Formats: sequence, structure tokens, C-alpha cells
Amino acid sequence: MKYTERASELAAREIESRRTAALEEQRLRELEVSENMPEVSRLRTQLRDNYIKIIKLVASHDSHAAETAAKIREDSLSKSESIAIMLEKEKGDPKYLEPKFTCPKCSDTGYVDGIRCECLEQLLMKYSLEEMSSGSAIRLHDFNEFRADFYPPGEIRERMVKNWTMFMNYCQEFGGTSTKRSMLFMGETGLGKTFFSSCIVKRLGDMGISAAFMSAFDMLRTLEGEHFGRVEGDTMEHLLTAPLLVIDDLGAEPSGSKYYNTFLYNIINGRSNRMLPTIASTNLTPDKIKSRYGNRIASRMLSEFLPVLFRGNDIRQKKSAQRIYNA
Repeated sequence: MKYTERASELAAREIESRRTAALEEQRLRELEVSENMPEVSRLRTQLRDNYIKIIKLVASHDSHAAETAAKIREDSLSKSESIAIMLEKEKGDPKYLEPKFTCPKCSDTGYVDGIRCECLEQLLMKYSLEEMSSGSAIRLHDFNEFRADFYPPGEIRERMVKNWTMFMNYCQEFGGTSTKRSMLFMGETGLGKTFFSSCIVKRLGDMGISAAFMSAFDMLRTLEGEHFGRVEGDTMEHLLTAPLLVIDDLGAEPSGSKYYNTFLYNIINGRSNRMLPTIASTNLTPDKIKSRYGNRIASRMLSEFLPVLFRGNDIRQKKSAQRIYNA
């Protein structure tokens, strides 16, 4: 997968920062042990001396070098075990003096045997998705901002409170191994579809899970530009592989491009085949989805996505009226 120069730079900088921090913390632990555990320091000095002895033996070509080296290694093993026992007793960790890397696989270098480590790939994905979504005018919100009193009392308010709870549980369970369900937010303008979409993206981001969040118009226009070479990028691949894709305001994009439906189907179908979840919000009814996008897309969305209905009165108007009243 191709990544932008900015995403690559940010990922490399974070990897370097992680390694630097881990080594600095190790240095401070070593300093602490040298001051407070003299016996451990003495044994570690002897271990270094044994290492030097081994090197000298290899260079000496002594006929008894192998036998002597075996004894030195046995002595080093004994001393290492003694150090581990003392550290376990005093610090609760026999490996207290080893660096605590964020990623033990690559020791925070970003590579394993010359191949990009999974941790680096995750950072590249994270910064690529952030860069891709940065042009969006959609502001992220927190679940704590939800106002049930903006919805009519009774069944509608109860339904929206249930949705609120369901979305928070959706995020909480997202890091598990179970398959994540795609969802289709349906309802009139101003009922909280974009708000809750942004809450989900923010909560997952706080959990360290990256999501692509774009309006349908921005997403399809970007894909069209890359398809015809007007702009550079690998947006389609990022959309297909993001842990979560959120498409906002589906149906508000212009319907003139014959490529838009193809792009949309490839995204929905590709993510479905990869068993990756997608959340789409729309003002369209199921019949209008079929009419606008055709049976292939409508069938996927209406059968595989969990429909979540938004009901009530336009919250934006209520908020606006409240601001005027409080002014």
C-alpha cells in the first residue's frame, strides 16, 4: 500500500520517539539499581567481564578455548539467574533492567528482518486516515454531549437513548475478536446521524482504533480525481482496509458521475468480503436507495447493514433557537 510522505514521516517520528523513550527509561532504571542494589551492579559488571573474556578466547586460538568458554558461559548463566531472582524480589520483575518497548516484536524499530512491522503499518494507517479525513468539515463529538431532552418525550426519546447506549457498547466491543456489524443510520435531516457517527469515530480514536470518516461527496470526488490522475493518492486502498469506515450523508453527493456507483459498490463489497464494518448515514428511504444506487448496492446495504432509525424533530433548529433565547 502507498502512503503519503507526511504519513510516513509522522509514523517514523512516533516509532523513533517510542524507542528513545524506552531506552531512556531503561537507563534510569539501571541508574536506580546501581545506586540501590550494589550486589546486582557487581554481578552485572562480572557479566560484562565474562563477555570480554569470551572475545579474547576466540582471538587467542587457545587449544582449551572451547572448554574455558563453556565454563565462562555457565558462570554467566548462574549470575544472570541470581540477578533475575534479586530483581524479582525487590522490583517484582526479573526483567526490570531490560528496555520496555511498545512493540516487543521489532524493539520499536518498525522493522522485523527488513519487513515493516505490524506496529509501523498501524501507525501508517492511522496517519493516512487522519490525513484523508482532515479535509472534512465534520467536527468530532463526544458521547457525553448527547442531549436526550432534544427529542420528544415518550417512544422517540426512549429509542434515541437506546441508540446512544448501543453505539457506546459498539465502541466498547470493537476491540474484541467478534465480527463487527455494519450499520445504516436512516432518518430526516438534523436528527443526530452525523453527531453519533462522529462520537463513534472519536471514541474509537481514544481507544487507539483508526477510522476513516468522510462525507460521501468528498469520498467519491477524491476517488474520481485519483482515478483520472488529477490528484495522487491511494484512497481506495485506505478505505478498503480501514478498521472502520464511516460514510456521512450518503445521497447528498451529485448523481451525475457514472463512476460514483462503481466506486461505492467496490467499497461496500470489498469491505464486506474483508469482514470490515462500515457505517453509512443517509436521509434516503430504502426505496430511494434502490432507485438511486440500483439493486447491487441496495441489496448489500439493506440486507447486510443493521438499520438504525433516527426519529424526532430537527435538533439543529432546537439548538439554534436555544442559542438565540440565551443570547
